[in-house]
Amino acid sequence: MSKHSTQDMLKLLQGTTDMIASYMHSIDARDRKVIDFYQPDDLRDIFDFAISGEWSSDDQIFAALQDVLDKSVATMHPRFFNQLYAGANIYSIIAEHITAVLNTSMYTYEVGPLFTLMEEYVFGRIAQMVWWAGPHDGLMLPGGSNSNLYALQMARYALDPSINTTWLYNHQKLVILTSDESHYSLTKSAMLTWLGKDAIIKIETDDAGKMIPSALQAKILEVRESGAEVCMINATSGTTVMWAYDPLSQIAAIAKQHNIRLHVDMIRWGTVMFDDELKNKIEGIELVDSFAWNPHKMMWASMQCSVWMTQRPDVTAQCNVLKTQYLFQDDKWYDIWCDTGDKYTQCGRRVDVLKLRLMRKALWDQWVASNVRKAFDDARYLTEQVAWADQLYMYHQPECTNINFWYIPSDLTLPGTSHADNLTYIKTHYDRIHPLTAQIKDRMLERGEMMTWYAHTKWYPNFFRMITISPKVTKEDLDFVVSHIQELGRELE
Repeated sequence: MSKHSTQDMLKLLQGTTDMIASYMHSIDARDRKVIDFYQPDDLRDIFDFAISGEWSSDDQIFAALQDVLDKSVATMHPRFFNQLYAGANIYSIIAEHITAVLNTSMYTYEVGPLFTLMEEYVFGRIAQMVWWAGPHDGLMLPGGSNSNLYALQMARYALDPSINTTWLYNHQKLVILTSDESHYSLTKSAMLTWLGKDAIIKIETDDAGKMIPSALQAKILEVRESGAEVCMINATSGTTVMWAYDPLSQIAAIAKQHNIRLHVDMIRWGTVMFDDELKNKIEGIELVDSFAWNPHKMMWASMQCSVWMTQRPDVTAQCNVLKTQYLFQDDKWYDIWCDTGDKYTQCGRRVDVLKLRLMRKALWDQWVASNVRKAFDDARYLTEQVAWADQLYMYHQPECTNINFWYIPSDLTLPGTSHADNLTYIKTHYDRIHPLTAQIKDRMLERGEMMTWYAHTKWYPNFFRMITISPKVTKEDLDFVVSHIQELGRELE
């Protein structure tokens, strides 16, 4: 029998589907580990990375796949709090299967007609949700960092289209203004567009991590007095560490005053657009030129699913367009505006839109909104538990679904006179708290019962960064977070 006969393929598919179903059925068990952590050298020893050059039997294939499942991080586990995503919704997984079977791309209408029109419809619905009534366009990109890269590239082109055809150093020095809490992808984008790391100018934030509009205004004047020009202002709705929402309406007014393109990185928590109450956190989004949003975060699509939207379709229609005549011919027998691939820098492109479309068709917007509200409710509950817990102390009151807090060694006693005094005390004992947080995380990985992450900011030592995002999380899971970190901390003191 041929290795690739229909019967063989069906057997492989059925066996793999059964394995996936068994995995997903067991993943919610709290006594199951989130991770069996191995050091790199140990993992190299116990996993068979070798490729023999010979055909493997179906049983060998299934065993290899099971080994992958067993030795991978269980991101669907309710106690996985380590990243800005948590597993994947079943409808997005189904969509991934369909797109893999179809194995098509999206550079031209003729190779992906249905998905081209599906993107057009989805972009229209997103525009309505953020109160965009006029012309708009969208791109689906491989991740939020790429979305911010496109935003910068489009902003640079909108300022001076000749930059695509002439040497960069013939042009005025360009800079990007962004908050000192913004994502590092902006700096990498500046490097990739040959503007350089020095083109990123950080704007001061307040104690909550929000960009200060007066500081932005002053910096624009300072840049222009130096002979440079501001290519783009980047605001953030849900910063990476503090998870702050920059004041978009005020920033948009400044951008309009100075005729500067405004992009919003709302990659992490743009999903608040689904909830009428929480939507006020992105008030002013209707005034911006573009924004980036990742449904693979709080909307629980499978990796990756990223959207970049703009109110300047004229720029997307020109910036990257080359009209390569073996692919984007002018004399086709259909509307060539449906050949959307020329707007992108890459050629082949995944059909990510089906995940977003199928999820919205199956789950309806109110389901998404209710789970977004649940994530915020979970954050409030955990904040209360941390506030009452021995040896834990909140860094700040969360604005989103993040809870940043410290484990305080038992021989240190906070003054308790005020939050400012407590923060000063924590800063004074940086050398004790900073390494202990990392040690607790190391022990957490060894135990494998949960995963969360840590960071530090400005002058403060490492703190735990808890994210409540998964719809599966219960109050018992959040109680476990508190008790587990307390237990590990006391073991290590």
